[in-house]
Amino acid sequence: YWVSVEHKKSSYGDSGKNSWERVYQHQSDQLIAVSDGSGVCLVDPDGARIHPGLEHQWYGDTEIPSGIASSGITGRLFGDYRYTEKLLLPHHEVYVLGWFKTIAHDPFQADQEAIKATLREWKTDPETMRTFDLDGDGHISEDEWARARQKAAFEARVGQVHSGEQEKQTHLMSNDAQGRRPFIISALNQTTLARRFRRWGFLAWLGSLVGFFFLIAAYYLRT
Repeated sequence: YWVSVEHKKSSYGDSGKNSWERVYQHQSDQLIAVSDGSGVCLVDPDGARIHPGLEHQWYGDTEIPSGIASSGITGRLFGDYRYTEKLLLPHHEVYVLGWFKTIAHDPFQADQEAIKATLREWKTDPETMRTFDLDGDGHISEDEWARARQKAAFEARVGQVHSGEQEKQTHLMSNDAQGRRPFIISALNQTTLARRFRRWGFLAWLGSLVGFFFLIAAYYLRT
């Protein structure tokens, strides 16, 4: 998501037009999980050009939006603050173009983390800890703790079997380090997005062409 809050600045000069000054802006930096049916890829939105699936704009009288909101001409005339919200909706199609890489996992490290997590959970349960106190002296000796680690390792392996094969790698899409490659996250499909870029490119070319002819005309008028 992307949100912004703008404050109206009234002008009493010759133009008499109001302008909007941005006072707050925030963009979510949470990873996005994208699936194409063959696997899951995590997308880091930092630095991406985002084309949202939903955009909402409304007006109000406070910097923090309240329950009372208005939109359209009424809000534009009487609201002192303008709020804009852009969203990528979950469980909707999304097109991503960026720097793709695969991060390999260390299976030994993953096993050790699972064992540590199991032992931490057991330490918070006195009943479970008493099962490892074989001599009943109220303390866990090194040998007893070694047996606890063996049991934790066994349960970690059983948990991996029950949950399916452990992921051995993570796919990640992000901005490249130099920022030279395009990085796009769009709710529009590739065809629609390409059509929009072509239209923008044509308008930019047309504007440049008109500007060129104006320069030529101005040059000959001066001479």
